[in-house]
Amino acid sequence: MRPAVLRWIVVAGLLAAAMGTSTLATAGRGGGCHDDPTVAEGTTVLMERSCFVGTVTYAPVGEAITFVNRDKLPHTVTGVGWDGGEVDGFARKDVGFEEEGVYVYTCVYHPGMSGAIVIGDATGPGPAGGGSVSIVQPKASKTPKPTPDPGPESTPVPAAALGAIAGLVGGGVGFGLARRRR
Repeated sequence: MRPAVLRWIVVAGLLAAAMGTSTLATAGRGGGCHDDPTVAEGTTVLMERSCFVGTVTYAPVGEAITFVNRDKLPHTVTGVGWDGGEVDGFARKDVGFEEEGVYVYTCVYHPGMSGAIVIGDATGPGPAGGGSVSIVQPKASKTPKPTPDPGPESTPVPAAALGAIAGLVGGGVGFGLARRRR
């Protein structure tokens, strides 16, 4: 490969690394939501503006998690090895996580709208290790009861670290390509 092309690959990789460490771009909560990811405790996960609030929710073992849809649009709660199904607009669905572990999920209708439930101390098998998830029969009413917003209990995930990692990966790829072509 010609030295000029190699130089441009290295320069592009270094620029990607520099941009990744200097920008304040954050990972959004997916869907139409571009707020910072949040961490919450409790048994309620809100779906609003096509986002899951808290993005990561810590809950005790044996409690059902209530997914409350505050949007007009339907959303899904679909995990690896389990499916909470569709939650209609302004409806709610209870999902029981019976074993400790980390249960990740997404809305199949809104790419990027994803979250995780951490049950107990997260040492259990989770869905990949055979952990069980049960769908609790929904209540007759489609109107959700008022639920407390995680609000002040939610804390944003540091975004600078995500930008730094993206920049380092981009720089490493550029550097690796340049070395490979020599």
